[in-house]
Amino acid sequence: MINNNRIYYLKISYLFIGVLLFSIQLYGQNYGDKNYYLVDSLDINELSENDKQLIVSSLTLFHNTTADSIKVKAIDKIIEESWDNNVWPKYNLWLHGYVKEKIETNSQQLYLQKALAHSTNNIGYFHFENSEMVDALKYYEQSEHMFRELGDKPGSVMVLNNIGATYESQGQINKALEAYYKGLKLSEDVNDKRKTAHILSNIGVLFKVHNDFSNAFEYFKKSLAIRESIDDLKGVAVVSINIATIYRDRKNINKAIEFNNKAIEICKKNSFKRELGEAYINLGFLYNIIGERDKALTYYHKGLKVGEEIGNKVCIVRSLHGISEVYTDVNKFYKAKIFAIKSLIVAKEVGNPFWIKNVSEVLNKLYKKENNWKMAYEMNALYFSMKDSIQNVEIEKEIINQRFEYEINKKEQEITILSSQNIILEKDKQFQSLKLYKNKIMGSAFFTGFILVLILAIVMYRGYKKKKKINRILRKQNDEKTAMLKEIHHRVKNNLQVVNSLLRLQSREFEDEHAVAMFKEAQDRVLSMALLHEKMYKSDDLKHIDVQEHISLLAEDLIKSYAVGKEISLNTNINDIDFGIQTLVPLGLIINEIITNALKHAFNDKNEGNITIKIIHLKNEKYEMIIGDDGMGLKEKKESKGIGKKLIQIFTKQLNGKLEQLEQPGTVFKLFFEKID
Repeated sequence: MINNNRIYYLKISYLFIGVLLFSIQLYGQNYGDKNYYLVDSLDINELSENDKQLIVSSLTLFHNTTADSIKVKAIDKIIEESWDNNVWPKYNLWLHGYVKEKIETNSQQLYLQKALAHSTNNIGYFHFENSEMVDALKYYEQSEHMFRELGDKPGSVMVLNNIGATYESQGQINKALEAYYKGLKLSEDVNDKRKTAHILSNIGVLFKVHNDFSNAFEYFKKSLAIRESIDDLKGVAVVSINIATIYRDRKNINKAIEFNNKAIEICKKNSFKRELGEAYINLGFLYNIIGERDKALTYYHKGLKVGEEIGNKVCIVRSLHGISEVYTDVNKFYKAKIFAIKSLIVAKEVGNPFWIKNVSEVLNKLYKKENNWKMAYEMNALYFSMKDSIQNVEIEKEIINQRFEYEINKKEQEITILSSQNIILEKDKQFQSLKLYKNKIMGSAFFTGFILVLILAIVMYRGYKKKKKINRILRKQNDEKTAMLKEIHHRVKNNLQVVNSLLRLQSREFEDEHAVAMFKEAQDRVLSMALLHEKMYKSDDLKHIDVQEHISLLAEDLIKSYAVGKEISLNTNINDIDFGIQTLVPLGLIINEIITNALKHAFNDKNEGNITIKIIHLKNEKYEMIIGDDGMGLKEKKESKGIGKKLIQIFTKQLNGKLEQLEQPGTVFKLFFEKID
C-alpha cells in the first residue's frame, strides 16, 4: 500500500515538472522570439521596468486578440506612454506599416485612417527631435492632409502646431505664424482649451523674438489664464518662464526672478525636465544681468546638466552660450571661447538661426580680443547673415498680416453667430405675432381693436425699419472713413519705411564715418515718424494715441541702437496726456534729437546712466516737458551749427514753444509748448 502511494505521488510530481518545463519552454519561445516583439533590435533587458511592463502587457493583449482595432490600440499604448527613443519610434514605424497594409483591404474603417494619420505625425515628431526638419515637415504635412480629409479638427490642430514649431525652429516666422493661426482658429472652433493655450503661448514666443513685447505679453497672459483654469501645470510653468523673459527685457528683474522661481517649483514637483532646464538658464541670465556671476554660472551649469540628461540641444546651446558670456564679462576670454565654440557647433546642428546669430556675436568679440581678425570677420559675417534671415521688413509685415487675418476671421465668425441668433429671434417674433393674430380672430368683439393695433404696428415697424436702414448707412459710412484713414496711416508708415531702407542702402556707399552717422540720424528721424503712423493705424481712436507708450517705445528703440554694451535706464512720467498727430510729430522729433545726442556724447566715460522724460499739463493747452540725462554734461555752452540743433529750433517754433537748458548735473532741457491739434 505504501509503495503504491509512493508511485502515485511520483507520477504526480513528474506530471507537474513536465507541465512546468513545457510552460517555461513556451514562455521562452514567446519572449525569446524577436517576432513576438514585432520590431527588430529591441533589447528588453536594457529597458526601464515601466517600459518592460508596458510592452509585456500591451503585447499580451495584441497576441491574444483577433480584432484589428484592439491590436492597433495595444501598440498605440506603447507609442503614447513610452518616452524611450529606442522603443516608441520603432513601434510607431511598425504600426504605420501595419495600418497601411490593413487599409488596402479595408479602407472604410475610420479608426485605421486615423491611426495612419497619427503614426505619420509621430514619424514627423521623431525627425523633429533629431533636427531633421525637412523630413519632419514632409511627414507633418502628410498627416495634416489626412486629418483634414477625415474632418478631424483636433488632429489637424495638433499637427498644425507641430508644423508651426518646425518652421519657427528654422527662423521661417511667416510660415510658422500661418500654421499657428490656422491651428488656433480650429482649436477655438472645437473648444479645445489645452491646445488653444499651447498655440497662444507659441505665438507669444514669436512676437517676443521680434521684440514686440506688448503683443507677446498679451498672448502669454491669455495662455496663462486658460492653463490655470484647466490645472495644466506644465503649461503654467512654460508660460511663467516666457512671462519672466518679458519682465527681464523690460528691466523688471525682481518680477522676472519671481516668475522663474514659480516655474522651477512646479517643474521640480512634477519632474518637468525640459522646462526646468529652461528656467535654470533664464535665472542664470538674470543673475548675470545684475552682476552676480557665481550664481549665474551655477544656474547655467544646472541648465546644461538637464539639457545633456534629456538630449535637448537647444537647452545645451543656451547654457553654453550663457556660460561663455559670463566668462567674457569677467575677462576670462580663453574659457569663454571654449564654451562659445561648443555652443556654435551645437547651434549649427540644431539649425536655428537665432542661436547661431547670438553665439557668432560673442565669438566675434572674443576673436577681436585675440587680434584674430580673420575669424572675427567670419563670425561677423555669420552674425549678419543670420540676423538678416530672421529680421527683415517682409517678415514683420507678414506677422502683422497674419495677426490681422486671424482677428478678421474671428470677427466674421462672431458676426455669423450673431446673425444666426437674430434670425432665431426674428422667427420667434413671427410665431408670437401669428399666435396673437389667431387669438384675436377668435374674438370678433375685439376685431376693430385688432385692426387698429395692426395698423399701428405696421406704421411703427416701417418707422423702425427706416431708422434701422439710416443707422446702417451711417455706420457703413463711418466704418469706410475709419478704414480709409487707417489705410492712409498704414501707407504713410510703409512709405517712411521704404525711405528708411533707401537711406540705409545709400549709407553703405560711404566709408566716411561722419557721413554714415548723418545717414543714421536721418533714419532715426524717419523711423520716429513711421512709429507714430504705425500707432495711428493700429489705434481704435484715430484722433489720439497712448502718448506714454509712444514716447517710451521711441526712446527704448534709440537706447537699443546707440547704447550697445551700456546699461541706460529710461524714466518716464507722462500721465493723462492727450495729443494728436499734429502735436506728436514735432514733439517726437525733438525727443529723438535730444536723446540721440545724449546717447552719443553723455555717457562716453560711463557704462550706465539715466535718461528722464517728464511731461505735465500746466493749464489750458500749455504743457511743460523736462528731458535730459545724468551724464557728463556739456563742457561749455555755445551755439551749435549742427542740423540737430536747427531741427529742434524749427519744431519748437511749430509748437509755439520755448526751450531752455537747466542748471543741474548732466544735460537737462525744459520745453514749454502748446498742444496744436
